Amino acid sequence: MRNHPAPRSSLSLPMSLLMAAVTTMAWTVGCSSKTSCKADQDCSGKNMACVQGKCVSLARRTGPTPGMVGRADQPDPDTIYRINVSLKKYPIRGPQDALVTIVEFSDFQCPFCGRVVKTIHNLMAAYPKDVRLFFLHNPLPFHNHAMDAAEAACTAFRLGGSKAFWKYHDILYSHQQNLTRSDLEGYAKQIGVDPAKFKKALNDHTCKDAIAAQKALAAKMGARGTPAFFINGKFLSGARPLGDFKRLVEDGLIRAKKLIKNKKITASHVYDEMMKTAKPAP
Repeated sequence: MRNHPAPRSSLSLPMSLLMAAVTTMAWTVGCSSKTSCKADQDCSGKNMACVQGKCVSLARRTGPTPGMVGRADQPDPDTIYRINVSLKKYPIRGPQDALVTIVEFSDFQCPFCGRVVKTIHNLMAAYPKDVRLFFLHNPLPFHNHAMDAAEAACTAFRLGGSKAFWKYHDILYSHQQNLTRSDLEGYAKQIGVDPAKFKKALNDHTCKDAIAAQKALAAKMGARGTPAFFINGKFLSGARPLGDFKRLVEDGLIRAKKLIKNKKITASHVYDEMMKTAKPAP
């Protein structure tokens, strides 16, 4: 992975780069004695992963998002926040009328995002009729292939819909060490999207504005690290254990069923009804 040169003066850096620097420092604290790596298997010790060429502890990533600790605008995990999603605008996995909606902000090069993929698969297998997942992009600036991977996945969605996107999503997270342009084009062929249209879209950066809007939404919601989730509006940060997700899903189901009973609405209107009284972004 590419190493960024140290800035001459932090005061001259844009806020986004300052945040990236803070996040990187937060991850590298508590590293193993091995200071460099190319892949996770190069790191010794339990729960270690390779991030930007350094071995870091995954255990440190299961708490609050690095760079957000102590921030006044950090989302309150007990508050229901308003975050609107669209079936046409974002990839969706699971029933469209599910009672629990998960909005995920993720980065295809982030090892912690890769770790949580299996957890989310297991969660949705446990609640096949009750959970739907929307995927939004938040490629972090210090991951040198993350933006390209996000554009490629966005293009797969535009060319083949949610079905193509999730196939591409799973391939990317299975090959996080291989995200070059040629790799991305090869994966597109595997899922059956038109290779010429795919290549042209990448050359023209047709998804650039959409991804920028999703990144801006993540920042607005206080989700500056990845992965970050809003489960029926409640915030959960990091590659958390399955039980943490299940707890919020069960809470969401209780609230959803109360709404259906009290408001006399159908399941397909539950999330929109919740968002009417949800708190604006922190």
